[in-house]
Amino acid sequence: MASVILRALIAAALVGIAGVTAAQTELSETENARQFAQFEIAGSAAETAAAPEDAALRVGLDDIPEDMLVDLFPELAETYTQFAGVTSQVNPTGVQWTTNEVTVAFNGGSPEVRELIERTAAEWTQGSSFRFSFRDAQNRFREWRPSDTVAAANIRIGFAATGPNAGYWSRLGTLATDRDFSPLNRPTMNLGGFDQKLLEYVGEAHRAKWARSYFHHVVLHEFGHALGLAHEHFHDDCQRDLKLNDDLGYRLTPNNAIGPYTADVAGRRPGALRVFQGHPNRWTITKARYNLHAQTYFAATRQNIQSEFGAGSRIETTRAIDRHSVMMYALDVSLLRSGANSVCISLGAGQFSDGARFATTLSAGDIAYFRRYYDRP
Repeated sequence: MASVILRALIAAALVGIAGVTAAQTELSETENARQFAQFEIAGSAAETAAAPEDAALRVGLDDIPEDMLVDLFPELAETYTQFAGVTSQVNPTGVQWTTNEVTVAFNGGSPEVRELIERTAAEWTQGSSFRFSFRDAQNRFREWRPSDTVAAANIRIGFAATGPNAGYWSRLGTLATDRDFSPLNRPTMNLGGFDQKLLEYVGEAHRAKWARSYFHHVVLHEFGHALGLAHEHFHDDCQRDLKLNDDLGYRLTPNNAIGPYTADVAGRRPGALRVFQGHPNRWTITKARYNLHAQTYFAATRQNIQSEFGAGSRIETTRAIDRHSVMMYALDVSLLRSGANSVCISLGAGQFSDGARFATTLSAGDIAYFRRYYDRP
């Protein structure tokens, strides 16, 4: 079985930091394939079937604030036009942390909710010398405030459910420390409403319920971005199958007063860019392009990295898609040219009531990535 993962990685962008050099990080395509080929993506044995989650919870991940995107890549603000094709060009991107400790601070949330997030983030780092450090020397959770003039931590978590910072999103890797695009008065990761939504999962009695929940998936996914991972659907095979554009002649057709967009009277269907602009995500075209179209994402991220760290960063992809990865979106089959047979469909154990699936544990490929780039002496 082919190994499968899209992984955004730093290379020479961080030359001189912790001894990382281009020679150490530049890998040939042959070597890259060889190192990943040993990992068979069959899903985690820990994943077990669970009752479907309410499809109403299926709000898109990565709802990064619009002004951050426009500042990141001004060209994203251009008027929406149909793409002539869906051909992914993998471009330089990615920033990994080069220290063994990355500090994390909260703005809001009870100690119990904070502990739940801390424990979930540790699923990425268990057994490694690398760690996310949520607590100070007195074992108190680190906190940040919008009034801070000095960074309280490398990663700043907020819980905004409304306003410009709302949604589920995270800055990519060390871009969280870029003051031009991650100002101190704003989070670098937001888990919208989780200060309240996670209360029902607090306590040992709810550990199993938490482990199979969509919110558990969200925390794993956003910390994947914090480690420098891109989306799994940015793999070429998935980009070719993902229908970004509307069917020719499609007429805007919400299926009720609030949406989402659906097939029109002639049976023509909206594309993914259109669907994610409708209910419940309400993304702008800027945000939809950034999160769904690989060329747009990598171009924007590359520009940000090169302006901050200099030229020379790159990304690497594995030979096939990791359909068990927590970085995989729960895409509706109507958005995929191959339908139910698409390689873009997640094979995770979690399931929504509409049938879409999501991973509830890290896949073998997720763990392989982490060990390769973070499991240091």
